[in-house]
Amino acid sequence: MFPPLGVMYVAAALREAGHRVQILDGDPLLEVDMADRIAAFDPALIGLSFLTMTIVRARHLCEQLRARLPQVPLMLGGPHVTAEPARSLIDFAADIIVIGEGERTAAAVAERLEEGGDLTDIPGTYTAAGKGPPRASIDELDTVPFPARDLCDFERYLSPPGLIRGWASTRHASMLASRGCPFRCTFCASHLQLGRRFRLRSVENVIAELDHLVARYAIRGVYWVDDIFTGDRSWVRALCDRLMTRPYRLEWGCQSRVTGIDRITLEAMKAAGCVQVDFGVESGSQKILNRMRKGTRPDTILKAFEL
Repeated sequence: MFPPLGVMYVAAALREAGHRVQILDGDPLLEVDMADRIAAFDPALIGLSFLTMTIVRARHLCEQLRARLPQVPLMLGGPHVTAEPARSLIDFAADIIVIGEGERTAAAVAERLEEGGDLTDIPGTYTAAGKGPPRASIDELDTVPFPARDLCDFERYLSPPGLIRGWASTRHASMLASRGCPFRCTFCASHLQLGRRFRLRSVENVIAELDHLVARYAIRGVYWVDDIFTGDRSWVRALCDRLMTRPYRLEWGCQSRVTGIDRITLEAMKAAGCVQVDFGVESGSQKILNRMRKGTRPDTILKAFEL
């Protein structure tokens, strides 16, 4: 199970803004008391994030919440509603849709509620009154607080087999070092959520989060969920150099493009604990790669796997 990093980031931003926050991460079709648990918290705002593949479960929970807490504003975020804000507002009987990155927008929604104002025209949102102005992406990612892992039962995510596919282990956390992807693959909606401009946290900020995870949760490994972890290879090598100086040794995996690696970078990654790199290959046919606007070639794919 992957921890809900997006929800944890939003919770951390809300808490930093002075709000009392609770995280519930469960399956509303299996955990029949979820609405009861939410009601017991007596929320002034309810936020829900989900993927397209779980819209049935999300709709089920929204129906329960509307019946149980009809006066509490319902805020939805995540990839599905970002792609379909107008439809989602109706499908889930929501009050407000958060489009794209959620930290600052959710904090703005909570502030507006505290002031007693309505929820229209908040940047980065969609309501029954229409779409608010766009919210600029977060440039300084170091200003974003670390995910609020302490607000849920984080130990349940550290059980085996771990987050690195095919690598049986335990106590693996997930992390996000960058946001945004400049590529235009036709099948991917990542740019709707995080934008096309590639942004990186500083190496020191990432190391600080790793230090915290080792000290607080005794993690043994990490999986980077970045779309293209190797988007800046000089940054990756700098991170690897810092990892080599830490008193702990972590095993880790990441995602990359076949055009995003070279021997020097891979050797640095391996020396610093990398055990797996996931490539989005998609096809060995140049015709299909072109139709998907993948920007790669079969010979490039083969070379990447050789390396």
